[in-house]
Amino acid sequence: MKKRSLFNTIYSRVSVRRFHPDSIDEDVMAQILEAARWAPSGGNSQPWTFGMVTDHAKKTALAQAARGQMWIADAPVVVACCAHLAPAVEGSRLDERIKEVNALRWGKAVNDWLWNAPDPMHRELILMNSAPLIPGTYIVLAAAAYGIGSCWIGDLSVDEVSAILELPEDCRCFFLIPLGYPAGPLAGEAGANNRKRRPRKPLPEITFGNSWGEEWEPARSRRPFGEIIIRPYKPEDEGEWLDTWARAAVTSDAWVELIHKKPRYEMESIELVAEVNGEIAGLIDVEIEDEPGQLGYRQDSRCSFAWEFLVRPDYQGQGIARALIDAARERLTEADVGRMEFWSMDVKAQAFYEHLGMEEMERHWQFWVRLPKEILGKLREDRLGIAFTYGNAKADAFEEVKTNFSVREDPGHEPKLCIGYDYRWNQLIRLIQKAGKYYPNV
Repeated sequence: MKKRSLFNTIYSRVSVRRFHPDSIDEDVMAQILEAARWAPSGGNSQPWTFGMVTDHAKKTALAQAARGQMWIADAPVVVACCAHLAPAVEGSRLDERIKEVNALRWGKAVNDWLWNAPDPMHRELILMNSAPLIPGTYIVLAAAAYGIGSCWIGDLSVDEVSAILELPEDCRCFFLIPLGYPAGPLAGEAGANNRKRRPRKPLPEITFGNSWGEEWEPARSRRPFGEIIIRPYKPEDEGEWLDTWARAAVTSDAWVELIHKKPRYEMESIELVAEVNGEIAGLIDVEIEDEPGQLGYRQDSRCSFAWEFLVRPDYQGQGIARALIDAARERLTEADVGRMEFWSMDVKAQAFYEHLGMEEMERHWQFWVRLPKEILGKLREDRLGIAFTYGNAKADAFEEVKTNFSVREDPGHEPKLCIGYDYRWNQLIRLIQKAGKYYPNV
């Protein structure tokens, strides 16, 4: 199960109210609760406890106690966020410390009102309401990292839900968090663009500087959270570039060779990265031929050959791949290059290229093969030992190759069909742009 990175998780999280009936794996649920366990609390008191409600009758009762929001009962798990009510013993050091802290926070008038409550438990209900908020947020984000939807429920009767859960008098349930796999795609997943996201206020509207009314300048200069930024690769990106490459390569059939350094190119190249929320989410490297046929399959015009092109798995489905191609195309047009060639053995990549309307040029098989004994014998005479070698064959010749050679077909080493695609765009626009420099009315 793939997990999202922190910032992608924050940006992609949405409130979910329709769930698949599929259960949540116990190990995943335990990981989500581990995230809550490590949340901070005042004085490390950790006053919370969490109920994992899966019984349908009990979930239905909780939904009724939450103003009749019956969809809550459809969630595979409803997390009951509870906190212990433990009023300090009058005159104890802890009691004095609690009074001191709250006097500082609320002021004398409010503090006196709190401590004069007829029932000390009433004061504790108010003070402990916030206790599950931080660990509850951790639960929501950890669940979202696993693709699990949630919704924060605070519109409920604390007394009723606590009674349904049969909690002791010194423990109350303040919030519910229904958890389950969404019945529709989450934001940031394939198909999620059809789901309208509720807007957020811009950063300048929710920030100020040293004093009220003073603008916090960075808020205005920063790009909005979640925006795709396409920019040139920089040498200091290499570590993150390799990390991004590795995350995509291990989940795709497009790569065979492991790399430990960012590739360098002999001819002119365009090397771009897609940055989202401060981290590299995708990349494209294209090398431009000096003369037709140096790199490309077709030789009717100069091409830019795509050596590296990928989007990190946890960012796929957000339009990043298309944005990278569009940005590369724009720069290539400036360099008077009107086409790119893409080759891939990954079926998802092939479907993407076809979806963009690229023209298929050629297809061939790539595979591992054990060389015949006579060839291996000659190589050993030259002090070269080879266990397997990597080869390719035209699609119409592959069956004959398999007859003559021992082609590996064990899991993980199966032959892969590699397809080449030609991507061209209209050069007329570039000619008009050039003409406009000399003939402004064109």
